Amino acid sequence: DKRVKAAVPVAGITDLRDYVLDGAVEGHCDCMFMVNTYRWDFPVVASLVAPRALLIANTDKDSIFPLDGVLRTHRQVQHIYSLFGLEDQLGLLVTEGPHKDTQDLQIPAFRWFQKWLKGSNVLIETAAKKEIQPSDLRVFQRLPKTEKVTSVDTFFVRASEKRPVPKTIEEWDHEVHKLRHALKRHTFEDSRHTQDTRIDTKRYPFWEYTVLEDSQRRVEIFDRQGWLKGNSEHKKNQVRRRYMLVGQTLDSTRVMELKQTLESLMGKSDISNRNLRVEANGTMAVNAIYAGLLMEGNDGPLETLSFHLTNLPASHMQGPDYLNVMKMTRLDESLAALSRRFKVTVENSPRTLQEFSAALTDTLGQEASRLTWMNPNQ
Repeated sequence: DKRVKAAVPVAGITDLRDYVLDGAVEGHCDCMFMVNTYRWDFPVVASLVAPRALLIANTDKDSIFPLDGVLRTHRQVQHIYSLFGLEDQLGLLVTEGPHKDTQDLQIPAFRWFQKWLKGSNVLIETAAKKEIQPSDLRVFQRLPKTEKVTSVDTFFVRASEKRPVPKTIEEWDHEVHKLRHALKRHTFEDSRHTQDTRIDTKRYPFWEYTVLEDSQRRVEIFDRQGWLKGNSEHKKNQVRRRYMLVGQTLDSTRVMELKQTLESLMGKSDISNRNLRVEANGTMAVNAIYAGLLMEGNDGPLETLSFHLTNLPASHMQGPDYLNVMKMTRLDESLAALSRRFKVTVENSPRTLQEFSAALTDTLGQEASRLTWMNPNQ
């Protein structure tokens, strides 16, 4: 915002090491944080203030903005100001105290604005004290019936609108290509680019099987009843929040792990010529949809892998959670895109998820969406 000429974040900024590794996030509300799509650390955010005047202010005993992270942040931002030759327009203020807006913090902040906003060096002669009672700042005695604040998340950032049905199969393939590219860029970006994964199994039991021709293989890769024992919902939520701080979610990580597993299996000579099937239930079925969309290969039909998805949610609003996904697509559209690449069977899932795929096949034929439905729900 170019209107801002000077800034003083008071007990207000530290780095991801404090938030994620040292657990400071557990003392914060979600309103503190941006959607970190591009995985920036907070010194990068603070550096965007340059070349304008910035005073980083904090107390030395703040439990949710620990001083070590504040100092690391200042040190990195200092480098940016030095590139501008404006070291005097970056300041660091540390006073004694807990996480509280004390008078020791307030008066230097006033002085900073006096100097860099008003261009004055006049001394502050009055103490920092409340001039207005909080109750006097109240606008409404009761919230208006037409208020939108409590539903701002549904309209402040526009969600993806219903996609028009393509007129040709080539146009549909282009739409699938664009969707896959957007998902990779804004939701499931993977900076590791792992190609060759080796697992040391020498300390674990190892069984070797001979798979008979035409047998139906089934591998359970996650048993919810046997895992995560003893973890409270509170602790799980705090782990999930850490993922979001670094530009991921727990489920987007699951998507990438499933994608890499499938690609590894499909790349093995003794498996690639066989027909494999992915079976998934509930929110994990949504993860399977996106893993299939992200797999390398053509946008058009691929024959050696299929999906059997059960109990899908009605939309992304029911989960799982991914960053930015609702800006780009709707769940029924992603399901249809998957069924362009692979054969998909959907069981015991909302009938509304059929609509886009049905419109595709009505317009373009069965090749546009190779989707089979079993026992759809209302």
